[in-house]
Amino acid sequence: MSTLVEIQLPDEAYHRAERLAYLTKRNVADVLADTVALSLPDLPGDQVNLIHQLTDVELLAVVDSQMPFVRVTD
Repeated sequence: MSTLVEIQLPDEAYHRAERLAYLTKRNVADVLADTVALSLPDLPGDQVNLIHQLTDVELLAVVDSQMPFVRVTD
């Protein structure tokens, strides 16, 4: 099952997705859908409740500690 969603992306984010799609011979929509799906972990109810208690700064620190920065170059 899937849901159609329309989003507005910064040009740079779209160009990175477009480049990855080109390199992997996939369409941009599939690359973006997979990126979103992979970046949103399945959280049990207890963890969701804990996330609601975090400040923005604390939440960003958790995300930064678990998501390494990867740059795709030409």
